[in-house]
Amino acid sequence: MPRFRQSLAGRRRGPGWGTGTVVATVMAAQAVAAEPVRLVTGNGYAPLSDEDWLNGGLVTDVVRQVYAQLDRRVTIDFLPWVRGAQATRAGRYRATFPYIHNAERERRYFFSKPVIRTEKRPMTLAGSGLRAETVGELAGLTYCMPHGYPPQAAIARLTERGRLRRLDPPSMRACVKTLAEGYADFIPVSTLQGRAVADAVLPEGRKVRFLEIVLQCNGQHVIFPRGQPGAEKARDRFDRGLAALKRSGRHQEIVARHIRRLREVASNGD
Repeated sequence: MPRFRQSLAGRRRGPGWGTGTVVATVMAAQAVAAEPVRLVTGNGYAPLSDEDWLNGGLVTDVVRQVYAQLDRRVTIDFLPWVRGAQATRAGRYRATFPYIHNAERERRYFFSKPVIRTEKRPMTLAGSGLRAETVGELAGLTYCMPHGYPPQAAIARLTERGRLRRLDPPSMRACVKTLAEGYADFIPVSTLQGRAVADAVLPEGRKVRFLEIVLQCNGQHVIFPRGQPGAEKARDRFDRGLAALKRSGRHQEIVARHIRRLREVASNGD
């Protein structure tokens, strides 16, 4: 009777079989976990995001702490906003922030839960005679929003009908200058950002105020590009870390720290 050689698949595996494969898999997983998560944001959006603001901005501060909560290291670059978004979609960064939700971005990105919610109101100079209680009462005026910033729905409708005139310089700092120089009557802006930028740009003694018109309440999100491998899971991990940070009370501590900084800037004129 012929003797058949036992196939490799049929041989009894010794205690060391597969050890190399397991070790290699574990080491690969550890190497991936050790790699920092690369993120990108931009400047000129104080106090939410700006290299010159406390810890790079409120949202930057929270994002960094979320990843610390997840035991992940991060690198956060500051680039011009358009370049940062393009680099994120190209896969050079895992995510970018902070962005508000709109339909166009929804088609391109997975949105995190809101890192913080902000309120947008018309901002004008404290000494201005501008008074309005509804958006319609702003008709005939000139407002400023940086190029690429979409206006709120009510402002957009008046602009399309020719009842509002828009200036669109490249930055919010430039918008505040148009306000100071009398070219613009108001700026639709979040109260946090508007006050921070105005305090940085206006000369000492000049202040701003906000009309009692709520144009928009926005969540500020971290966005992960659709089409990039693992983007949705990365968003879900971030959301879990954000929820844990809020439960711990550290999220509220970060927000309070930045609000104190805003008050210091406002009182000191720094």
